[in-house]
Amino acid sequence: MSKRKLLFIAYSWVTVFAWVVVIFWFSSLENLEVYSNDYSHLIERITYLLSYGFLLLTLFRALISTFRLTVDRLAYAKGKREKKEDKEFVIIVETLLLTNAILIACLLAVANYHFLDGIEGRINDTYTFLANIIGILISALITYSWPVLNDIELKAFKLKD
Repeated sequence: MSKRKLLFIAYSWVTVFAWVVVIFWFSSLENLEVYSNDYSHLIERITYLLSYGFLLLTLFRALISTFRLTVDRLAYAKGKREKKEDKEFVIIVETLLLTNAILIACLLAVANYHFLDGIEGRINDTYTFLANIIGILISALITYSWPVLNDIELKAFKLKD
C-alpha cells in the first residue's frame, strides 16, 4: 500500500477522533447557554443534531476510505463480466459500512448521554438524545442517497482517476 493511501486513511480517522473530542469537550462545559431566552434548548438540540450528523459523515467517510483503498475489488469493476457482480458487491459493502457507522455513532450518542449525567447545569433528557439519533439518521439518509463526498476527496488526494 502506498504512503499516500496510508496518509489519507490516517487523515480520515483523525478527523473522526477530533470530532468526537469536540463533541465531548462541548458536552463537558458547565452551564453552557447559547441564548438566555426560550430558544436556548432548541438551539442546543439543533446543534447536537448537526454535530452528530457530521459525526456520522466523518465515520462513514473513514470506513469507506479504509475499505476502498485497501480492498481492490471495491475500487471499480475491471471487466464487463465482473461489472454486475462488482456493483452488487460494492452496494452491499457500502450498506454494511453505513450500518456500522450508524451503530458506532449511536453508541457514542449513548456514551455522551451518560457523560452528561455528571455535568452540572447541562440538560440530559430524552429529547436531546433523540435529537442526536435523528441527526445520525438524517445524515445517513443523505449519505446513502448522495455518496459523492468521498469521491471528491479521493480525487483531491489523487488516489482516484
